[in-house]
Amino acid sequence: MSWRLPSTSLFEPSEICGRKEDKEAILKLLLDDDDDADLSVIPIVGLGGIGKTTLAQMVYHDDKVKEMFDFRGWVCVSEEFDVVKVTKTIIEAITSSPCNLTDLNLLQQDLKEKLSRQKFFVVLDDVWNQNYDDWNKLLKPFQKGVKGSKIIITTRSKNVASVVQTVSPHELTSLSDEDCWLVFTKHALLSTVFVENPTLEKIGRDIVKKCCGLPLAAQALGGLLRGNSDVKYWNHVLKSEIWELSDDRINIVPALRI
Repeated sequence: MSWRLPSTSLFEPSEICGRKEDKEAILKLLLDDDDDADLSVIPIVGLGGIGKTTLAQMVYHDDKVKEMFDFRGWVCVSEEFDVVKVTKTIIEAITSSPCNLTDLNLLQQDLKEKLSRQKFFVVLDDVWNQNYDDWNKLLKPFQKGVKGSKIIITTRSKNVASVVQTVSPHELTSLSDEDCWLVFTKHALLSTVFVENPTLEKIGRDIVKKCCGLPLAAQALGGLLRGNSDVKYWNHVLKSEIWELSDDRINIVPALRI
């Protein structure tokens, strides 16, 4: 996982393609005033690179969400599920200042006190841990928040979702080839070249089909070919043997490997 940088809540709205319906579905869960639960945990589940983090970013910055919740916090969890670290990050997000506590009991008491006065919305991005006891320990301070508080987790694992969910997971599906093409062209910066060189566009669309609907793959390949209009090089990428490697040979999407 060392190739992947930690996520943040920031994103560029103009680069998003094809997630309007998914955003509306998550917003409906977040803004539901009839939810009787003190705390709702909403999992977003899908393949790596399919756009789970981007969808969470979209709803995180929605104006209706900003109005509904007293506090919003973002934590990139990743593979190392450290309850102390995650708790400290949330406290720092609330206070906008460093937290020097290291004892879990003191951290949880502090977080519980802060959240008890606020209706909160927290995103836990890129979660891998399936241990029920770990999750119970992490969520204890959240149980005393204002009614209607929400947590979104993003994860590749349905097992993780089943451990933490209070509502059915939102399973994110692949983008259409056309939406992937839009992502690709935005990052390749060659839209005018395609008009002048239809051969390049045909090769580009064939490359995008190999992305299997993963926007991160389309973005990565767009960046790889950014400003390059050499048909020979594009053909080299299209016909690379890396596309044919099986999943047990490489553990990341071939488009990213290229």
